[in-house]
Amino acid sequence: MRRIEDAIRETGGPVLAVVELVDIYRGEPIPVGSKSVAFRLIYQSPKRELREKEITSLRKRIIKAVERETGGKLRQ
Repeated sequence: MRRIEDAIRETGGPVLAVVELVDIYRGEPIPVGSKSVAFRLIYQSPKRELREKEITSLRKRIIKAVERETGGKLRQ
């Protein structure tokens, strides 16, 4: 989990206020030897209002960084 959290924090930068592991799941339909993890991310800036477009872009970059660093992929 540490590699995932590190990739999230590094990519999220200063507006990523909280990264919290909230769930780990193993079982159907997840392949044997794999797991599904869920993180809660809270974005916050004390200096300005964050825009939805900015957060959406940051979320996409975080997902790509986690995929690149861990070989995992977003479950949809």
